[in-house]
Formats: sequence, structure tokens, C-alpha cells
Amino acid sequence: MLLTVCVFLTLRVGQLVLNFFITAWLVVLITRLGKAPDLIAWGRPADTLLGAMIGLLVFVVLPTYHHDRLSSLVAAWTDVQRRLLNVLVGGLTEPGVVRHEDIDALRSRSRHTRERLEAAVAAVRHEPRGHRARWSATETEAVQRSIADLNRCASQLYAAQPRREADAVPEAAEIAALFDAQLVALAHALDAGAPIPAATLRATFDDSARRGGLTDLTDHRSPDGVAHARARAPTLCLRTALAVDTFATGLAPAAERSSYAMAR
Repeated sequence: MLLTVCVFLTLRVGQLVLNFFITAWLVVLITRLGKAPDLIAWGRPADTLLGAMIGLLVFVVLPTYHHDRLSSLVAAWTDVQRRLLNVLVGGLTEPGVVRHEDIDALRSRSRHTRERLEAAVAAVRHEPRGHRARWSATETEAVQRSIADLNRCASQLYAAQPRREADAVPEAAEIAALFDAQLVALAHALDAGAPIPAATLRATFDDSARRGGLTDLTDHRSPDGVAHARARAPTLCLRTALAVDTFATGLAPAAERSSYAMAR
């Protein structure tokens, strides 16, 4: 019973501690019930040690570094964030156009994907640097900061979801399409190992906002003629567009950023 309690108490502590108590639990249990207690008591630890040595040998021959997974993990997070921003910015157009259950499901998936990415980044610090990696340690930290910034933008858009018709911003529909297109391109480039697309969302955002009337805050029904309820939407969308551009710029390695600067 004591070993059983220790197993459940150490479920999230770490694989090493958990396996220790599981092995001890099984050895004691099988020793009590089996017909050859001495063989079982020594055989189980021996089998565990042999399996660990085989796994270590395979890793030495065919190493699997977390650096090789970072790009695909960032791509997975980008795709989830694309869908989340599409729902959140699209939700500004009309009250109740999206369900909060759908938003919460996407936010939860975004959080889990980010946790997997952060676990991989933490593991990278303990791996040799001799193999080729897409980003340096400094660049990886910049990508993490950009991801945190985009998460904050998503939280602010979530809090700004309209509850009345007067709070709706129909002009935000075109902005949602811009975010979707940019993040789709980023996710595809990360998955394929292709060059990162240039960060041009701010420029297209300004043009689309002027053309679509997002920056027009005139409201003749208001006493002072200003649409105060919807004035926050352009600021939130612009902040998100800047965060996406910063994210895209950070994803491009130093060599790609230099080529962008020369092209400009």
C-alpha cells in the first residue's frame, strides 16, 4: 500500500522517480504471489536495466535531438493560433457569432501545444550543439517571447468579444482573413523547412483597415459622434498584427533576415 501511494504521488515528478516506485511495487507484489520469488525479485530489475541499456545504445547510434523537433512544434502551435485568432477576430463582427466553448477548446489546445514546445526547448539546453539547428539559443528565446506576446494578444481579443450589437465591428472580417493567410504561410514554411515569408502583415493591415473602414470611429448615434464601444477593436487588431510580424521576423534565421534587409 505504501508503494502504491508513492506511485500516485510521483506521477508528475519525473520518469526516473516514478519508474523506481513502479518497479519496487511490482517486485514486491510478484514476489508475494509468484512461484519463484528469488528469480522474480532479481529478474525484474535486470530486465529494466537491460531495456535501458538497449535504449541508450539505440540513441547513441541514431540520436534524436529536440532541435530537430522545434520547427514542427512551432508549426503546430502556429496552426492552432491561426485558428484561434480567426475565431477571435471573426467574433468581433457580431455578438454570439462564435461559441465560447469553441474558443475555450482552441485556447486549451494552444496552451498544450505551447507546453510541448517549452518542454522541448528545456531539453535542448542539455543536448550537444554540434548538430545543425534552425535557430540558435538566442533566436529560440526570441521566438518564445513572440509566442508569449501573441498569447497575450489572443487573451485581449477574447476579453473584447462583443456582447451587444453596439459593440460589434463588422469591418474586422477582412482583418481575420489577413491573419489567417499570414499564419498559414508561416506554418507551411516551418513544416517544409522552407524560407520564412517576409513580415508584411502590418503594411497589408494598414491598407485593409483604411479600405474596409475599420479605422472609422464615427457614430452618429453617439452624443459626441464617436463610437467608443468599438474604438478598442482597431488597437487590438493592430497590436496583434505587429505581434505576428515580430513572430515571423524572429522565425527567420539571421541569414534570411540579412537577405530581407538587402532586398529592401
